[in-house]
Amino acid sequence: MFRNKKSPPPKMIEIISGLLASYWGFMMLFFNKVELPSFWWLGFSYAESAKLSFLLVAAGLIISLGANMNGRWRISPFIRLVGHLIITIILTEILALGGSTAGSVAATYSLLWLISVIGCVVSLIDGIVSFTKERANGN
Repeated sequence: MFRNKKSPPPKMIEIISGLLASYWGFMMLFFNKVELPSFWWLGFSYAESAKLSFLLVAAGLIISLGANMNGRWRISPFIRLVGHLIITIILTEILALGGSTAGSVAATYSLLWLISVIGCVVSLIDGIVSFTKERANGN
């Protein structure tokens, strides 16, 4: 699927998760004008739902970009971290506002939130390790 030799399978998973976040944002944007706002169950208006959808698309693209440039730029883990933080903040807001609406909502979004937090931690550790290695090498 992706033939980038610098991206081992864990990075492929990050690229795919970034693309899935973008897909989620695009679908929310597409269905925003059908009948109700995409996130109507959270009490959001059309404009707020569109803003959330654009943020999801941007976060997904940021994660994919950071994972794709892995190893070529020193800051690529921190670029991925920014994308994961955006998604984590969005999911925190969704959980805070709509976590009590239904058990399935809380279960689904809490799992997505946990995956996003793990992505933040992995990106942060990757960034710290890459900067530590460069300092040890004298760069």
